Amino acid sequence: MQSLLQIFQHWIVSHTKFIQILKLLAETGSIFIFILGSVIFFLPGSQPSHLYEVGKVAGYLAIITYWLTLIPGMLSRLRLTVSGVGMLTTFRRTLGVLMFWETLIHMMFTLGWPMILGITPLTATAPRLFGMGAVLVLIPLWITSNDLSMKVLGRKWKLIQRLTYLSLFLIFIHVSFFRGWWKFPTFLILLCELISWVSLWWREWKESQKVSISTQEVTVNSLVNEAGQVVSTPPVLPSSQPEVK
Repeated sequence: MQSLLQIFQHWIVSHTKFIQILKLLAETGSIFIFILGSVIFFLPGSQPSHLYEVGKVAGYLAIITYWLTLIPGMLSRLRLTVSGVGMLTTFRRTLGVLMFWETLIHMMFTLGWPMILGITPLTATAPRLFGMGAVLVLIPLWITSNDLSMKVLGRKWKLIQRLTYLSLFLIFIHVSFFRGWWKFPTFLILLCELISWVSLWWREWKESQKVSISTQEVTVNSLVNEAGQVVSTPPVLPSSQPEVK
């Protein structure tokens, strides 16, 4: 199994241009589905129920895609090495973009367009509010998921990308209102993310304590050495011999 993964990873590395084309096709395909479905919604005689099912499937795919984007960072913070995770890191940004469009398709096909067309009543329920909140948080993540944003924003880019953990929390609350297989894995991912960050903060705190203790030891040793030099050096007394003139 591991040899197959190594062969696949080597193939990915040696076919960079082809992989870039696949990434572009995946992203443009998601945008095309969103635009086409949105147009069909407003066509006379269309069947919104079919597009509603497409929106549900997009929601399932969005959750799975989101898990895949979080796993590499989570394992890295836990200092765990798993075969094949490197491939997820290669496609992580593309998976994040796909996850955004899948989430947008899910929201608009199951709620947004039906509400605008009067098919679904306009009511503010908790599942809808948390779901819409997650989509709003994902918008700046999607906008800044490119190399240009990384260069322009600098350190702020990483802070913006960490909004993904807020969206994870909102998504978990959103799916908790529904019955389905996705609830437990989403909760498990959320729990593992929390554990990974706590473990990282704990290691950083321990390292800072070690640095602080070593700095104090160096300071104490230097003071002791200086004190020893002062004690070992005899005072210079004035000469008792008469001064030669």
